[in-house]
Amino acid sequence: MIWKDLLKKIKVFKDLSSEEINLVEKLVKERVYDAGTKVIKEGEPCTEFFICIDGELIIQINVPGRGAITTRTISDRSIFGWSALTNIPHYGALVVTNKDSKVLVFSGAELKKLFEKHPRMGYLVMRNLIDVVSSRLQDIRFGLASCITDYRKT
Repeated sequence: MIWKDLLKKIKVFKDLSSEEINLVEKLVKERVYDAGTKVIKEGEPCTEFFICIDGELIIQINVPGRGAITTRTISDRSIFGWSALTNIPHYGALVVTNKDSKVLVFSGAELKKLFEKHPRMGYLVMRNLIDVVSSRLQDIRFGLASCITDYRKT
Protein backbone atom coordinates (compact mmCIF):
# COMPACT_ATOMS: atom_id res chain seq x y z
CA MET A 1 0.00 0.00 0.00
CA ILE A 2 1.18 3.50 -0.76
CA TRP A 3 -0.67 5.77 1.67
CA LYS A 4 1.14 5.13 4.96
CA ASP A 5 3.42 8.19 4.87
CA LEU A 6 0.56 10.51 3.93
CA LEU A 7 -1.80 9.10 6.57
CA LYS A 8 0.79 9.82 9.29
CA LYS A 9 0.59 13.51 8.29
CA ILE A 10 -3.20 13.75 8.58
CA LYS A 11 -4.22 15.50 11.82
CA VAL A 12 -6.71 12.86 12.92
CA PHE A 13 -4.20 10.02 12.44
CA LYS A 14 -1.03 11.82 13.61
CA ASP A 15 -0.77 10.06 16.99
CA LEU A 16 -1.22 6.50 15.70
CA SER A 17 1.58 3.95 15.80
CA SER A 18 2.96 2.44 12.60
CA GLU A 19 0.97 -0.73 13.25
CA GLU A 20 -2.23 1.28 13.69
CA ILE A 21 -1.55 3.28 10.52
CA ASN A 22 -1.15 -0.04 8.68
CA LEU A 23 -4.62 -1.09 9.86
CA VAL A 24 -6.14 2.21 8.73
CA GLU A 25 -4.33 2.02 5.39
CA LYS A 26 -6.00 -1.30 4.59
CA LEU A 27 -9.38 0.46 4.55
CA VAL A 28 -8.53 3.34 2.21
CA LYS A 29 -9.81 3.77 -1.33
CA GLU A 30 -8.79 6.47 -3.78
CA ARG A 31 -11.29 8.46 -5.84
CA VAL A 32 -10.89 11.18 -8.45
CA TYR A 33 -13.59 13.78 -9.06
CA ASP A 34 -13.96 16.33 -11.85
CA ALA A 35 -14.46 20.00 -10.96
CA GLY A 36 -18.07 20.75 -10.11
CA THR A 37 -18.87 17.28 -8.75
CA LYS A 38 -21.09 17.01 -5.68
CA VAL A 39 -19.13 14.64 -3.46
CA ILE A 40 -21.50 14.92 -0.49
CA LYS A 41 -25.07 16.16 -0.59
CA GLU A 42 -26.55 17.85 2.45
CA GLY A 43 -29.07 15.55 4.12
CA GLU A 44 -27.83 12.27 2.64
CA PRO A 45 -26.81 9.44 5.01
CA CYS A 46 -23.34 9.73 6.55
CA THR A 47 -21.45 6.72 5.23
CA GLU A 48 -17.99 7.91 4.19
CA PHE A 49 -15.09 9.87 5.65
CA PHE A 50 -12.76 11.70 3.24
CA ILE A 51 -9.28 13.21 3.02
CA CYS A 52 -8.43 15.60 0.20
CA ILE A 53 -5.01 14.72 -1.20
CA ASP A 54 -5.05 16.91 -4.31
CA GLY A 55 -7.34 19.62 -5.60
CA GLU A 56 -9.88 21.79 -3.83
CA LEU A 57 -13.40 21.34 -2.53
CA ILE A 58 -15.86 23.75 -0.96
CA ILE A 59 -18.22 23.07 1.92
CA GLN A 60 -21.57 24.81 1.65
CA ILE A 61 -24.66 24.98 3.81
CA ASN A 62 -28.13 25.82 2.59
CA VAL A 63 -29.55 28.89 4.32
CA PRO A 64 -33.30 29.32 3.84
CA GLY A 65 -33.96 32.49 1.89
CA ARG A 66 -30.28 32.90 0.98
CA GLY A 67 -29.33 29.68 -0.79
CA ALA A 68 -25.94 27.99 -0.55
CA ILE A 69 -23.24 29.71 1.51
CA THR A 70 -19.63 28.52 1.46
CA THR A 71 -18.33 27.89 4.97
CA ARG A 72 -14.92 26.39 4.20
CA THR A 73 -12.51 25.50 1.43
CA ILE A 74 -10.85 22.09 1.68
CA SER A 75 -7.45 21.34 0.14
CA ASP A 76 -4.44 19.07 0.68
CA ARG A 77 -4.57 16.88 3.78
CA SER A 78 -7.87 18.31 4.99
CA ILE A 79 -10.66 16.04 6.12
CA PHE A 80 -14.37 16.20 5.39
CA GLY A 81 -17.36 13.96 5.92
CA TRP A 82 -16.26 13.45 9.51
CA SER A 83 -19.88 12.95 10.58
CA ALA A 84 -19.51 9.38 9.25
CA LEU A 85 -17.33 8.66 12.30
CA THR A 86 -20.09 9.75 14.68
CA ASN A 87 -23.70 8.80 15.30
CA ILE A 88 -24.96 11.77 13.27
CA PRO A 89 -27.24 10.13 10.68
CA HIS A 90 -27.04 12.67 7.83
CA TYR A 91 -24.41 15.00 6.40
CA GLY A 92 -25.04 18.62 7.38
CA ALA A 93 -23.47 20.26 4.35
CA LEU A 94 -22.88 20.03 0.62
CA VAL A 95 -19.31 19.34 -0.53
CA VAL A 96 -18.47 20.22 -4.14
CA THR A 97 -15.17 20.02 -6.00
CA ASN A 98 -13.91 23.47 -6.93
CA LYS A 99 -11.13 21.92 -9.04
CA ASP A 100 -10.41 18.40 -10.26
CA SER A 101 -9.69 16.59 -7.00
CA LYS A 102 -8.27 13.35 -5.66
CA VAL A 103 -9.49 12.10 -2.30
CA LEU A 104 -8.98 9.16 0.00
CA VAL A 105 -12.24 7.57 1.11
CA PHE A 106 -13.02 5.39 4.11
CA SER A 107 -16.22 3.61 5.01
CA GLY A 108 -17.34 5.20 8.27
CA ALA A 109 -18.74 1.84 9.42
CA GLU A 110 -15.44 0.06 8.75
CA LEU A 111 -13.43 2.70 10.61
CA LYS A 112 -15.82 2.60 13.58
CA LYS A 113 -15.58 -1.20 13.65
CA LEU A 114 -11.76 -0.91 13.64
CA PHE A 115 -11.93 1.59 16.51
CA GLU A 116 -14.14 -0.76 18.53
CA LYS A 117 -11.56 -3.54 18.07
CA HIS A 118 -8.72 -1.15 18.94
CA PRO A 119 -10.05 1.32 21.54
CA ARG A 120 -6.74 3.17 21.93
CA MET A 121 -6.74 3.95 18.22
CA GLY A 122 -10.38 5.03 18.35
CA TYR A 123 -9.70 7.30 21.30
CA LEU A 124 -6.73 8.98 19.62
CA VAL A 125 -8.51 9.52 16.31
CA MET A 126 -11.67 10.88 17.95
CA ARG A 127 -9.64 13.14 20.26
CA ASN A 128 -7.83 14.58 17.26
CA LEU A 129 -11.10 14.84 15.32
CA ILE A 130 -12.57 16.92 18.14
CA ASP A 131 -9.60 19.30 17.82
CA VAL A 132 -10.22 19.70 14.07
CA VAL A 133 -13.97 20.21 14.48
CA SER A 134 -13.46 22.62 17.38
CA SER A 135 -11.07 24.72 15.30
CA ARG A 136 -13.57 24.83 12.45
CA LEU A 137 -16.38 25.86 14.79
CA GLN A 138 -14.20 28.65 16.13
CA ASP A 139 -13.57 29.87 12.57
CA ILE A 140 -17.33 29.88 11.92
CA ARG A 141 -17.95 31.71 15.19
CA PHE A 142 -15.47 34.44 14.24
CA GLY A 143 -17.04 34.70 10.79
CA LEU A 144 -20.49 35.03 12.32
CA ALA A 145 -19.30 37.68 14.77
CA SER A 146 -17.81 39.63 11.86
CA CYS A 147 -21.10 39.41 9.93
CA ILE A 148 -23.07 40.63 12.96
CA THR A 149 -20.67 43.54 13.45
CA ASP A 150 -20.89 44.49 9.76
CA TYR A 151 -24.70 44.22 9.87
CA ARG A 152 -24.93 46.52 12.90
CA LYS A 153 -22.83 49.15 11.12
CA THR A 154 -25.44 49.42 8.36
